[in-house]
Amino acid sequence: MAEGDASVLLQNPDLVATNGYLAFLSAIWFYMSPQAPKPSMHEIATKLYAPNALDDVAGLGAIFGSATMVINGGLECTTESGEEHESSVARATYYSAFLNYFGLPAEEGLGCATMQPFSTDSSSNFPQSFDKNWDYGHDLECKVVPWSTQFNLFRGGDYKRCVCTNWASEESMEDCLNGQKPTKETAKPVEVVQI
Repeated sequence: MAEGDASVLLQNPDLVATNGYLAFLSAIWFYMSPQAPKPSMHEIATKLYAPNALDDVAGLGAIFGSATMVINGGLECTTESGEEHESSVARATYYSAFLNYFGLPAEEGLGCATMQPFSTDSSSNFPQSFDKNWDYGHDLECKVVPWSTQFNLFRGGDYKRCVCTNWASEESMEDCLNGQKPTKETAKPVEVVQI
């Protein structure tokens, strides 16, 4: 994230509060990255997120209220009273003011008080990560999996990083990351487990 070192924020999370550049980058990352079963806010805003019948019943859709559900749904949405949480109201007010400022039409569906959370049955809940392919005959490959890993389908270069991390030996790691796929000769040795 900072000068090519992805661990900067893991080692110093307070930098998001003190470094404007990193704060902006983290906000863009959060906006663009889906977090299953939730879609990304970008998918909602651009209407790439297409709700299924269960999402419709839950009140979810490509509407601003669903973006609030992604941002802070556990605190602001699905209220017991059915009344909007004050933070959700403030967020919707700011959003409406921006629509007005830019001469865009007013929108419906700004609140989320009566929405149900995204679930494993949501249309946005699909495999989004890469992991080592353990299938016979697929050595030196990664595959898309339904569980979360450090290698994301939506982040450029993550397939290559998955392959290199899981298959390349320490000696061949740099060559792998520079585009030279590991071979059986340069791969990590396979550990044989005695049963």
